[in-house]
Amino acid sequence: HGLLSQSLQLVHACLTYDFIGTSAGTGNSICDESSNGMDDLMVIQIPTSWRSIFLDSDTVRLFFRLYSGLPADLRSLVLSCLVQLVSVRRSLFTNTERQSFLAELVGGTRTILANQSVSLSDSDTYHEFCRLLSRLKCNFQLTELIGLDCHAEFIHLITGFTIHSLKSFLRGTNNNSIHYLLALWQRLVASLPYVQSPESELIENAASQISRTYIEACLASIPDYVNCPSNVRSTPEKSNKPDGQSWTSAGFHGSRGTTTGSSRHPGRSKPNRGDSLVQNDNDDDGSSECPLDDLTTLSQQMEQFAVIGRCGFARTCELVAHLFDESAGSYEKALSMLSQPSVADPSLIQIINYEEHRLSWLVYMAGALIGSRVNYTSADDDCGGDLVYRVLQLMRLTANRLTLSASTTSPTNLTTSSAGASRLEMASLSFFEQFRRIYASESVGRMARVYLRLSEVLGFSDDLPVLGAFVEKILTNLKYWTCQEPILRRTLDLLSELSRGYSAMRKLLRLDGIQFILANHTEDNFPFLAPISDVSGIPTHAQTSRYRLRTSFYASLARLLMVDLGEDETRFLNFMAPLTRVANRLIMTILSGFVFIELTLFGSIASNMMTAEQAKNAVIGLARDLRGLSSSLNTKGAYQLLLEWFYPTGFKLFGRALELWPLDPMVSVSVLKLLAEIVHNRNGRLLFDSTVPTGYLLFTELSTALSGFGIQIIPHTRDVPKQSIYSVKLKPVMAALRALKMYISGNFINFGVFSLFRDDSLEKCMQMGVQLMLSIDESDLQVSETGCLFVVYDHMATYDFLPHMHVWTNPFFNGRRPTYVHFIFRRLSPTKSIRLCSTLLLFNAQEYPKVALAYFELLEYMVNDHLTFVASLGEPVLLHFLNTIANNISSIDTAISDNCCLCLDYVLTHLFKLVQQQQRSGLMNGSMHSGPDTELHLISLDSINSDTITGQGSSLINKHQGASRFAVWSARAAVAENQLLDLLKPNSTSLLLLRRMLVVLLCSVVQEECRNQWSISRPLLTLIFLNNEYYIELRNQVIASMPADRQETMTKLFDKLMDEVEFSLIGKDRDKFTQNVSSFKHALSEFMKTSNGSASARHTENSAMQDQTMGAEATNPTVLSVDTTDSEYICLSATIAQAAGLGHIL
Repeated sequence: HGLLSQSLQLVHACLTYDFIGTSAGTGNSICDESSNGMDDLMVIQIPTSWRSIFLDSDTVRLFFRLYSGLPADLRSLVLSCLVQLVSVRRSLFTNTERQSFLAELVGGTRTILANQSVSLSDSDTYHEFCRLLSRLKCNFQLTELIGLDCHAEFIHLITGFTIHSLKSFLRGTNNNSIHYLLALWQRLVASLPYVQSPESELIENAASQISRTYIEACLASIPDYVNCPSNVRSTPEKSNKPDGQSWTSAGFHGSRGTTTGSSRHPGRSKPNRGDSLVQNDNDDDGSSECPLDDLTTLSQQMEQFAVIGRCGFARTCELVAHLFDESAGSYEKALSMLSQPSVADPSLIQIINYEEHRLSWLVYMAGALIGSRVNYTSADDDCGGDLVYRVLQLMRLTANRLTLSASTTSPTNLTTSSAGASRLEMASLSFFEQFRRIYASESVGRMARVYLRLSEVLGFSDDLPVLGAFVEKILTNLKYWTCQEPILRRTLDLLSELSRGYSAMRKLLRLDGIQFILANHTEDNFPFLAPISDVSGIPTHAQTSRYRLRTSFYASLARLLMVDLGEDETRFLNFMAPLTRVANRLIMTILSGFVFIELTLFGSIASNMMTAEQAKNAVIGLARDLRGLSSSLNTKGAYQLLLEWFYPTGFKLFGRALELWPLDPMVSVSVLKLLAEIVHNRNGRLLFDSTVPTGYLLFTELSTALSGFGIQIIPHTRDVPKQSIYSVKLKPVMAALRALKMYISGNFINFGVFSLFRDDSLEKCMQMGVQLMLSIDESDLQVSETGCLFVVYDHMATYDFLPHMHVWTNPFFNGRRPTYVHFIFRRLSPTKSIRLCSTLLLFNAQEYPKVALAYFELLEYMVNDHLTFVASLGEPVLLHFLNTIANNISSIDTAISDNCCLCLDYVLTHLFKLVQQQQRSGLMNGSMHSGPDTELHLISLDSINSDTITGQGSSLINKHQGASRFAVWSARAAVAENQLLDLLKPNSTSLLLLRRMLVVLLCSVVQEECRNQWSISRPLLTLIFLNNEYYIELRNQVIASMPADRQETMTKLFDKLMDEVEFSLIGKDRDKFTQNVSSFKHALSEFMKTSNGSASARHTENSAMQDQTMGAEATNPTVLSVDTTDSEYICLSATIAQAAGLGHIL
């Protein structure tokens, strides 16, 4: 038993090995599909040399015989192996061979289906068998299945099997496996239009039975969860870890799809799609959860059902409509009875709750069927119209019920707050979204056939009444579903989508509902706009999510407002009236000098004041609202109206809020994000008339606000606990850095004006920006060099097989490949097994990636446009920034790595120009030319004196005249130049740092998976120029470390790197070097393949001699070092690092 189990696991490991290294980031096992949701898309790329094994029909028969003869606990592993056999790449076979292979697979599957009551009773076995059926259609075409003699019987068998499974759907233990059966039928039906065969009718009839059974199964499962409280989830719940916390702590203890942990065999895999398409069997409360709350899984199942339901579309719609009429009638009758004052029957509430769940399923299905329309047919639109008008009628009924329950204290109040009511609302919103996408988008004609059907039953003449129904539903939900955030969020998403199409927006503005929203967006009409009164029991992320709804709401309103706004100031101010009232109360409270005092003696003034908590919540809400508005006002005219309203009091108000609540991240982050949006030159909206100094005024206010915030937060967050550092310190600082970056990158102001008029606003703001950046610990920015030392083991393999073998299996790496790997190989025994040891493998995981990205995005603009200022701050500051660049330039986050490369390139390019200027100046000073250089420069009139006539002195020449004298940092230029030139001092820390980055970039460029080669090549060229002697020495050492017969080839490879590249940084030479890097990398790859293949052959020939030396090594522990000329397996990145004397610092 144990031997069979180990043998099957070995077979499975061989079949699932990633031979070509394209496993989509899931590790070396291509069937670790549970971790990436690609279970249905995997193809097994086995070597061609194995072809004869798969052509042998006994191979497939062997596994089916094992299935029938082995105990139940091993059958699932056998099926896992069969799943991989089915997934073998199609190119391995000819057409005839593939048909024979498929016939063997289908024949064995038929036998299992015929005896399913006995062999599929085990849940694991059942699950793997469902995967096997799904893979059959995934890897083979429908024409190939129909071409089998037994196809009709096979279709009948899987139809019966699917129907039997669906009848126990959501009740038994097979709910995890149903996805594969639905996926099978989805693919079968989707292929029918491309198959011209009389057998198509067989699949169409079977699909109709499947869709009918699925509908009945969903409705039959309702009693199991009808009383479950609502717990809607559309995405996996957020981890409690702060932003970007290292995944390694979780990943190290096991990953899905591996043979460790709770997984009993490597073939056991269940797709993890969204929340939990297939949940673990040991999920204790899984059976009590309502499937209507798992929106991700529900959406996927509805998509599958809709495709299957397209077969016999009219019959499917007719069934849904019939069941809908039954439930809607019962629902309306129960509501009518319950609304009578004399009736208070608890059974009616149960009936209403039950029917709400039935209607929820049916509305979801109706929406899915409408959304699955591919080609226009009038018959389909007629059927769709029948479903649409029923749902619209139901929405009118639920809206009336909400209105009635809000105005009375009848028992209907119990139904409006029930889980069934909220689930029905979510289903209605899903239906509206499907309808909008198909029938109300920009590309749909005004008189689509579905509207003709609606005009017959509801009197709708065009799509405007339907949009009116959408708006009424939005208004109703925003008014009555205040406490249900999922409903509010989906409602606002619908409003956002409707407000994005130009023609749709113009139609919406004709509706009274939209005009009401634009004129009355107050907390009285929309309670979700009211500040959160008590936040003591609400988690921070829940508060943030609630406030985020306000931003989305006002972003949609701004898009609608902007359609016909033009430059109508009166209309804009009328729209802003509710926000103006809130802002004025805040101004009276925190800017008038009577802060948070009960002013009972001041009469009417006291009525406008707020308490501290009220003021804080109002600031957060107002900042969120204005940010939403600002993000959508993208035209100059509309945005100028907002700025005229906001400046300058708005800046002073929010600046004061930052001073009052600097350590409250809800306040500081909301305000700073608003300020970043205000100064965001989106679509050139800040490029106003040149007669108005808008940019100058905005920056002055921003500088004041950021300076006040920085003065408060920097000294008070030095001792923040690690678990709170992100929310309390890093997140607000990140928002401040982004605000400053938005401004200095906006290109709507000439910064030279600040020095010309001796305004220190820019300097203060830049100083504060640098202080905020320095306040972030390097440990919070740099990559976490987390490593794992592999256990030494033996494995039968050849040398060319080793680079991929077992390198990424450790769950610690979570399917990601380490940046640098260095292998040492050693013969161990006469059995030709190889002991594989690895050095410490470093995986770069960013601690706080969002913070690091904001940091380096700002640093990029600072060193590009304001390098003189940065360098003039002194060597410690400059070295600090260079250190952070060096520590993050090889980040796995490409955006961070690219920004680091840009920052480094800007600094080094400026330094290179300074060096060249210094060299040219030295040449001129040492030349034979003497006397005033009047042939190269104009004479400065300010320097003319009596000495000029006699020709004495050279003060006439001013080499720095012109506008450059008034550059923003011209007073700091001399100090900055000296600081930059000091970076190249011999034996200095800075020079060693630059050389280290040269080695890191050179190693990165030769890596197989270098994802930002272009970005790396730019600073690499400058580093080579500035460290030319060191680079030549390093190159020679690397070449010398190669075996003698390969040194000449390696020399030619390195020569290609600098071929036709002149000693300059003009665009032509940069582009040529980038091309050379690509050529160098390609040639190096071919060279490595040839070299390592030869090394493998030589080791095989000399294996006997090496085996004889193993005894001596075993008795002499000192013989453990490995000579590189013996191993001969070359890892160039490690060779470069060792030649540079950096060891394993990479």
